[in-house]
Amino acid sequence: LGDFDSGEKTHLMILVGALHGNELAGYKAINNVFEELRKNGTKINGRVVGIAGNLQAMDAKKRFIDHDLNRAWKPEIIDRVLDTPEEELTNEDLELKVLHGIIDDLATQDYEHKYLIDLHTTSADNGIFLVHPGYPGQDSVAKALRLPTVVNLDQYIPGTLLKFMRQYGFTSFAFEAGQIGSPKAIDIHTFGIWELLYNSGIINESHDL
Repeated sequence: LGDFDSGEKTHLMILVGALHGNELAGYKAINNVFEELRKNGTKINGRVVGIAGNLQAMDAKKRFIDHDLNRAWKPEIIDRVLDTPEEELTNEDLELKVLHGIIDDLATQDYEHKYLIDLHTTSADNGIFLVHPGYPGQDSVAKALRLPTVVNLDQYIPGTLLKFMRQYGFTSFAFEAGQIGSPKAIDIHTFGIWELLYNSGIINESHDL
């Protein structure tokens, strides 16, 4: 969706929207923020990359087509996908192969601070919270959002992108912004992204909506 790079190896933030194809708020919010960054020529300290998740499920307006892409980040699944000819792969397998290539290339670069934020929505109207697989009390960027935080959920839900990214030394968490299809969720994600960029030090000024 966009790649803003100052060339400094200070901060890397990867924003992922629509890993579930029917959850478009994060995808739209990333585009909102990136449009403002382009228009204003905002100075970036490090690098910010926006990625759309499950493109085929987005087109089909479904959470997924063959299997949940946010349960597929297991070594045995990734190895199978990378070793299988593309013509034999399912829809989500193909998405996983492309995403893994992009993320692996970014993740193996030497940045001082690395973040991955996975943007989601829920079936609940006021489901606004973070899902953190680590120790949120030690994570100043996550704390800056001032939202309720669910911990240890990754122990019960295997194969999430969040847990996969921790092996690369990323601070990673999911940001749930409310109900699927709600315009309010787009606003919450948009504001949240600005807060994350500012509090991580990637941009120098906060942003008012």
